[in-house]
Amino acid sequence: MNIFVHGAGRKFLRMSAAHPYRNITSLLEQYGHLAAETNNFVEYISKIDFPTRLEKLDMTVSSINQGLQNAQQRIGDVERNVKDDLHFKTRELSAQFSSSEQNLVKRLDDLARNNKFIKIIGFILIVIIAGLFILRFVKI
Repeated sequence: MNIFVHGAGRKFLRMSAAHPYRNITSLLEQYGHLAAETNNFVEYISKIDFPTRLEKLDMTVSSINQGLQNAQQRIGDVERNVKDDLHFKTRELSAQFSSSEQNLVKRLDDLARNNKFIKIIGFILIVIIAGLFILRFVKI
């Protein structure tokens, strides 16, 4: 067997050998381009700095939670103040009503006494007038 090829066979072997070489070269160029783009993407992702961003998000969530707790505390304080104020006003109004009731009862008692006094005086006047009338018209 003769492994040396001459003439047209050599040309065919060169052409058939060149074709895979071009395919391989094209694939290597595409791979190089893909590797470069992958490296660019990895650099881009590395620049995002996820730990710092996550830390900022965590701090933001913590500050929101703290704000909510502060707001709840203030609402509780306001609620307590309103309750205390309402309780104080209720006591104050109750004391005023009680005082007004006592004053009214005292005035009614005074009016009843005055009315009794006026009735007695009226009765005495009627008796005096009747006595004078009797003395004037009836001469004994």
